[in-house]
Amino acid sequence: MNFDFTEDQELVRSSLESLLARHPAQLHGEPAFWLAGEAIGNELAENGFMNLVRDADQPLLSAVLMIETVAKAPHAVEITASALIAPLISSTPMAGPIALTTQNTGAPIRFLPQARTLLVDAGDVIRVVDVTEEPVTMVASPYGYPLGRMNSATLTGGGAVLDDVDPERVRMLWRLGLAAEILGAMAAALELTTDYVRTRTQFGRPIGTFQVIQHRLSECLTLVESTRLLVRDAAARSDIAGAALAVGFAQEAAARLIYETHQFHGAIGLTLEYPLHFWTYKLRLLQGELGGVIGQGRCAAAQLWAPGRTIVEGFRS
Repeated sequence: MNFDFTEDQELVRSSLESLLARHPAQLHGEPAFWLAGEAIGNELAENGFMNLVRDADQPLLSAVLMIETVAKAPHAVEITASALIAPLISSTPMAGPIALTTQNTGAPIRFLPQARTLLVDAGDVIRVVDVTEEPVTMVASPYGYPLGRMNSATLTGGGAVLDDVDPERVRMLWRLGLAAEILGAMAAALELTTDYVRTRTQFGRPIGTFQVIQHRLSECLTLVESTRLLVRDAAARSDIAGAALAVGFAQEAAARLIYETHQFHGAIGLTLEYPLHFWTYKLRLLQGELGGVIGQGRCAAAQLWAPGRTIVEGFRS
């Protein structure tokens, strides 16, 4: 399958990179666990990126391209719900930023403190909650995103049900966007580390010239490129199993990327004055979203080996 981007998709990528370049990381002043991305999100919306998938020839491929590119920025930018899920499940625009959660989770919700809309996976239905009318508690965290909690009664019964919306499709889109977010963060962390080992000297030479470091970074690059192919394949196929396998692989690969990038940076990689944590701490949080690796495996297995289907039939499909 050919995953090369079209001319229009390449134009989208270059336009996004130009937009992101206008918002460099500001590391002056007090160190921070995360960088606000609301200005970037507003500019994305103003320039039509959030609704791009509505008219794209390959909407899911175009969406994962955008999400991966934006996730390479150090800022916390809400894009999966606004640019992938909302435009494909509702013809009525939803006020962004948009947060995502499942009904039974007790975990803090990404982007909730900034969100104007919350999509709740309630199992059989998807509900939409106007966050501006609900109290939100900010949760202090080092994990690279603004996190918050909402009244449990609102999560279990608040908001309005979205009619004619298939919850399984929403979960597939969520998994696809999550995999692309992990991919972008891994790629950015690896690029930062590769640049660092070219200039960090030890024993009179850059540490990047040592073969053992080259080999380990090559293995990390293999994981990033493998994730990229799985994400694009899942987007092209637009199926639940493919999305679950892509995000499961990405969540497992993230553990290796986190370890190696911090190992090669040494102590500076743990400081808040250095930007590595903007990606690696995000990866820590994203590793557990939607059930983590085990949850993705169960989802994929349920799709590939449904009752009455043999293992061989599942693999052939």
